Amino acid sequence: MNIPSFDSEDDRREYFAIFNKQLDLYVRLFENTIKRLFGADYTAEKLTASALETVDSITRSLSYDAEVEFCKKNPQYKSEEDNIFLSRNSIQEIVTKTIEELNIDSGSNPA
Repeated sequence: MNIPSFDSEDDRREYFAIFNKQLDLYVRLFENTIKRLFGADYTAEKLTASALETVDSITRSLSYDAEVEFCKKNPQYKSEEDNIFLSRNSIQEIVTKTIEELNIDSGSNPA
C-alpha cells in the first residue's frame, strides 16, 4: 500500500498521526528487544548492521506472535489480514524452494 493522495489536510494529519503512533510503538518494541537480548545498557548504536537486521526480525516475529496469541484469546480482534505476515527468512525459504522446484521441473520437462 502506498501513501495515498489525501483529499484534505485533516486526512493527511490523521494518516501521519496513525503512522507516528505505530512508529513509536515499534521503536519501543525494538528497544525493548535490544535491552532484553543484550542488557539494559545496550543501545542500537552499538549493534552492527547484521545484528540490527536480526533484532528487527526478532521484534517483528515477537510482535506478530503476540498479536496471534492475543487474537486467539480475544477473537473479536481477529481480522482478514491476520495470516498475511511472512518473515524475511520465510520469504527466502519459499523463494529458494520455488527456484529449486523450477530447476527440477525444467530439467525433467525440456522445451
